Amino acid sequence: MTERMRERRTDDEFRLLDNRRRANSHKIGRRNNEFKIEENKRRADAHKIERQSDEMKIEENKRRADAHKIERQNDELKIEENKRKAEALKIERQNDEFKTQENERRLKSLKIKREEEEYKEEERRRNASRMRMSRDKYENNFHLMKLNYESKIKEGPTHICSCCGGLWFEYSIRELTIEMLTNKGLKKEFIDNVCYLKNTIVKLCVTCRKDIMLNKVPNLCLSNGLAFYEVPDCLKILTELEERLISPRIPFMVIRTLGFCKQFGLKGNLVNVPMNVDTNVSILPRSFSDTHTIQLKLMRQMKNKNAFMYETIRPKVVHTAIKYLIEQELYKDEGIVISNDWIKEYSNERENFIVNDEDKKLNVNENRGEVFDDDDDDDWNELDDKPISPGDTETLLNDETNNQNDIGIKFAPGENNRPISILMDLKVDELTFPKIYCGKQRKIKENVRLTYAKIAKSELRMFDRRCGRVSKLFFTYKKLQTRKFSDAISINLRKTKNTKNVTVAQMLNRDYVNGLIHTDDAFTFLRCDRSSPAFWEMKKKELLAMFRQLGCPTIFLTLSAAETKWSEIIVILTQVLENKVITLEEAENLSYEKKCDLIRKDPVTCVRYFEHRLKCLWEILLAPCGPFEGNGLEDKYIRVEFQFRGSPHIHVFIWLKNAPKYDKNNPKSIEQCIEFIDKLISVNAKPTEFSEELINVQRHKHSHTCKKHVKNGIKCRFGIPYFPMRKTMILEPFSDDEKFTKKEREEISKNRQNVIEELGKISKDTDNSLTFEEFLEHVNINEEEYIKMIRSELKKAKVFLKRAPNEIRINAYNSMIMSLHRANMDIQFILDPYSCLMYCVDYINKSENGMSKLLREALNKLKKGNSTVKERLIVIANKFLNSSEISAQEAVYHILSIPLSISSRSTVFINTNR
Repeated sequence: MTERMRERRTDDEFRLLDNRRRANSHKIGRRNNEFKIEENKRRADAHKIERQSDEMKIEENKRRADAHKIERQNDELKIEENKRKAEALKIERQNDEFKTQENERRLKSLKIKREEEEYKEEERRRNASRMRMSRDKYENNFHLMKLNYESKIKEGPTHICSCCGGLWFEYSIRELTIEMLTNKGLKKEFIDNVCYLKNTIVKLCVTCRKDIMLNKVPNLCLSNGLAFYEVPDCLKILTELEERLISPRIPFMVIRTLGFCKQFGLKGNLVNVPMNVDTNVSILPRSFSDTHTIQLKLMRQMKNKNAFMYETIRPKVVHTAIKYLIEQELYKDEGIVISNDWIKEYSNERENFIVNDEDKKLNVNENRGEVFDDDDDDDWNELDDKPISPGDTETLLNDETNNQNDIGIKFAPGENNRPISILMDLKVDELTFPKIYCGKQRKIKENVRLTYAKIAKSELRMFDRRCGRVSKLFFTYKKLQTRKFSDAISINLRKTKNTKNVTVAQMLNRDYVNGLIHTDDAFTFLRCDRSSPAFWEMKKKELLAMFRQLGCPTIFLTLSAAETKWSEIIVILTQVLENKVITLEEAENLSYEKKCDLIRKDPVTCVRYFEHRLKCLWEILLAPCGPFEGNGLEDKYIRVEFQFRGSPHIHVFIWLKNAPKYDKNNPKSIEQCIEFIDKLISVNAKPTEFSEELINVQRHKHSHTCKKHVKNGIKCRFGIPYFPMRKTMILEPFSDDEKFTKKEREEISKNRQNVIEELGKISKDTDNSLTFEEFLEHVNINEEEYIKMIRSELKKAKVFLKRAPNEIRINAYNSMIMSLHRANMDIQFILDPYSCLMYCVDYINKSENGMSKLLREALNKLKKGNSTVKERLIVIANKFLNSSEISAQEAVYHILSIPLSISSRSTVFINTNR
């Protein structure tokens, strides 16, 4: 039957009919599900057996691949198939085992491919191209950049490094697990040693991570002896004056409040005076209860009328604390004991004290102009080891108020005690601040090389904020500054201007010594301090070099800090200081006093946040879609300064590409400059880019800092109120050929006086709706006479912005920068190199002029004397130390080595005298 059928199927017509009949029969049969399942199973088994043959398998795979390739030429089919595959893969990857296996398979496959150099190079090009396209797309989308900026400025130094214990921003931290570190080849014992703070997730800052990955213990690792001891309860509750009573050292220094925010500032030098703790404690009453409080006055000298520290203290708390401390190793080594007689003796006498709750708060003197007759700042030489008169010391906190009453205990613990140099006193930190170090000495491992500067940085960045207090901050700053000067003097004695080495014969030659003093070498050792005139003189030369090489800058920009207005910093400070998370709305609703208190308590976090916020802002200022769109930023020079209230602000010179250059003889140039200014600068009182409330930070309010005494009275040194203008104009002074008659000069003077008086009245009404034309009618003057009046007082070309009468107190701003920065700013277009150099001189030297004068006076006195070189340099350094003033935030800049000037160009000076 089979052979007969085979013969008949050789006929093509029969075979075709037979196949058709069989197909119909099979189609009918497959309508039965059981038959269909059975047949599929039979076919699968048969196919499985066939695919055991490698040749058959390869041939079939090739046939399928060719068929699939042809099918995927249809775009619709390809899209549909990709979609189906993606959905199937998404479902499969919900299974963790499958997901892990697939990742491993992909990783192995990629590893094999990367062994080929061509693939590796292609992958690099592909990644670089993708990143470049992504960055270009991001930098050309201002809305996207603004959203990213607003997200970034909410971040603060709140992430703790497990190794050094420092607080860092999120971008400085890498999160790892113990398993990941082990896979890097690190041993478990090493990981336990470097990761001092034990957590499931190990967080490492960039510096620590770099050393750890090299199998090295970072210098600032807490396990090296930098970890703080836990503060016992008896020390936690001590006030400032209570701590002074139990500390063997008192750092006398004048600390004052600055401005309306009451931030702290330091004036003069620090004097380290040893104390007798037993004597201090013995002045307290011999009978007291747990709740007994007394008023105590810490005097500089008993003959003085007013106290420097005046506070309500608790004798019971003081005695509990000192009992704990005398049992500690450090106090035992120093031989500090408390007399038993004091504890045994009791007196029935009761002191008549008046105690008020508000007295428990430390009041700081706000009278900055107070001078004391018995002070001589130059008597104390921190850099010398000669005996010093102990009566000429400063105090820890200046609290001399004129309305103090005579109720309370008075004592002068530093009287008749000889000061000790903080450089010679090896345990001065621990003995001065028992509340921080708990009466125990810091024990750094022997094989670890750490300078005091590095230790200070570690303490300020630590998650434990105990070293952020103002007295410790200023103490650290002064110790670092004194050490720098001491080292600089030693180095400078071995250097001269014209020779490489100093010989004995030169040192004995009086002409050589006088030559050293007369040359700049007498001041160059001060360059080590970034607040000295010598340092900023060097920076001024670098800036002038930029002017010569790059030409006149285009823009002069000023950006200030507004800590109380920035809710983000208040949220961060609350988290860091109080370990409490609040929302931006809650931060905004906090009282002004509470915000100021948070800012005062942690100037370190305030400084680091200000720098972070500026870093985020510069990312937008440098972008193609930023405020300088069409005129890319080519170069910049930044100078950080500090306001009277203690907060930082920056001054920036900016060079822009293709910016117009002012030429008074070229009308087209003038027109281009005015168009550029209108595009970049505004004084509009009703902006569309940000809320009108933000304009209030741009509205000038006269204060004692802006008052300038002139011939006819007092005037604002910023020239506010500004003159209203119908349009932006660049006005030139009259030339020497354009002379006025006496009558014309009188008329101009009369008009000017009338306009100024009227502007003074209008400036008080911010809601006035006068137009420029109505203002001219009001002062009875036409526009030509008005412009003539303004030009008559000019000495150089000046930009006058388009300004309505209700905008005469508003500082110039850029709308885009203002909407991002949300703090006071100023922006000016620089007309010519001369103006630019004047800005340079004014802003680089303005804060150092007084100090330079003092140093010159000291130098003139030294020229007449018979001092040695060392003595002369010490006198100059001492004059600087005793006369300098610094705010808490500026001290942070110095301790953390944050740059105070930044340039887009490096400078090399070439000696052209050879």
